[in-house]
Amino acid sequence: MTAMSFCRSLTDHLTVLQIIREIFARSPVFQGALISDPQLGLEGQVIVDVSFDGGPAAFRVVAPSEEEAYAILHELASAMVEVERNRHGGNENGRDEHEAASADAAG
Repeated sequence: MTAMSFCRSLTDHLTVLQIIREIFARSPVFQGALISDPQLGLEGQVIVDVSFDGGPAAFRVVAPSEEEAYAILHELASAMVEVERNRHGGNENGRDEHEAASADAAG
């Protein structure tokens, strides 16, 4: 049962990471952003860096767990979509591709 939980957790992380990458790819600010693999910090926290064009980290997410680090990145990506939608007036049905992808991943 533990192996199944691990596999499901890994799949969920990969799904969330893919959604984040897709959102970043659609944002003019985050196009080309590279998300590092999670690293363990000195005090046991998880560190995820976001960089551009192979350069140094533009910003770093530090969280108590990998799940929280990805949740923070997802929140940032979602906020970017919201800002973009508000700047450009949204779409006709009021539901963007990110919301559809998030709903598909959750279902």
